[in-house]
Amino acid sequence: MARTESISIQVHPNDEQNQINLMQRFYWNLLSSQEIKTVDSSLEKRGDTIYSVTKSENYIKLVFQRDLDTLNLDKIKQLENEYFSLEYKKPPKFTGPIILIVIGLIILLGGGGTADLAGFGVMLVILAGGIYWLVKKIQKRKQVSEIYLANNKKREEILSQVDNL
Repeated sequence: MARTESISIQVHPNDEQNQINLMQRFYWNLLSSQEIKTVDSSLEKRGDTIYSVTKSENYIKLVFQRDLDTLNLDKIKQLENEYFSLEYKKPPKFTGPIILIVIGLIILLGGGGTADLAGFGVMLVILAGGIYWLVKKIQKRKQVSEIYLANNKKREEILSQVDNL
């Protein structure tokens, strides 16, 4: 009887086939796939009012198995650990700073309260804060994008190494 190891993971339903394909690259064989849908309803009291709250989950549970006698398994495991340790980080959105800048521009163009020096000062602070925040977000997005691209390149290199074992 073959010696094996197993692993169970949860994925979004849209990612099921991609995850299966990826795991097979690391010599995992799919044993089972099960869609899990749960709905949980409960009552919550907020102040004097009772609300019905419904929470739901929908994911796919994948179970994989791998033969422990696979040739070069130690190297495969090392590359697998390296692959999955690379961070997936999404670039930040610009929604907050843009809203702040728009508010500042509305105050400036609408003249609402800018007739006096205090109103003009508030508008300048709002605009300057929004612009500063936007510049910081742009810088952060650039950094995260660079890391994301470098990690994707590294992932491709790792998969190429695994394919050549």
